[in-house]
Amino acid sequence: MTSNLKTLLGIEQFNKLREAIRSAQLDFKNTRQISPALLFITLAVALVPLLAHSVGKFYSFDIISILIGSSALISWIAMRRMGISFLRRDRIYQDIKLTHYAFAFGCIPGVLILLFVGFDSIKPTEVLSKEGLGLVETGIFARVVFITLVALWAAITEELIFRALLIGVVRRLSLFSNQSRRDLFAILISSAIFALSHAISWGPLMGLALLGIGIGLGFAFVASREHIFPLIVYHCLFDILSLTAIFLYK
Repeated sequence: MTSNLKTLLGIEQFNKLREAIRSAQLDFKNTRQISPALLFITLAVALVPLLAHSVGKFYSFDIISILIGSSALISWIAMRRMGISFLRRDRIYQDIKLTHYAFAFGCIPGVLILLFVGFDSIKPTEVLSKEGLGLVETGIFARVVFITLVALWAAITEELIFRALLIGVVRRLSLFSNQSRRDLFAILISSAIFALSHAISWGPLMGLALLGIGIGLGFAFVASREHIFPLIVYHCLFDILSLTAIFLYK
């Protein structure tokens, strides 16, 4: 198979991602012992987005943002204590490339759903509709600002909670004999909770698509040696495109 065909099919990118993951796992040093208290806090914080979206409709004020924002702050503190980096300038280009590869593979389930099912089956509930957000009569500038801020907020908070905290803690537990199994378990747990917390508003099919994206971002987290910034960038761009598609949908 020629090099150009391998590149077109994503085989070369997949191999680079796999090699980066393997190298990161071999070099990974667990410098912090995970206490039962930290594990309990991690599991509680990871479930907050799921709980927040479930109970948010019963409150007149924005309880969802308060709960998720508080959880993200706790995640930030735990992340720093575990030595996980938010931004590493010396590796940013390399880690963005790895995140690009992992995110692209994670999007495959969503692309297949769109191809075979269509957009009608993954429209969000009225909570995320233009009417529910009061944006029908607003101008283009207001919509752009709203979409950008929501996407940035979601990207930062969710990457801190689901990747930095949840995967960061679970992959440091001595649950399996080797690091690759620990990482796979951590990624699957994180992605499942990530998908469930979105399925409430977006529906089961979109939840399935986001399961794939969560897995992709999880592998990007491991491959980039726990570098959060590139994940936030791709998560934010994805949310901007998703929200734009909703508002443009007739």
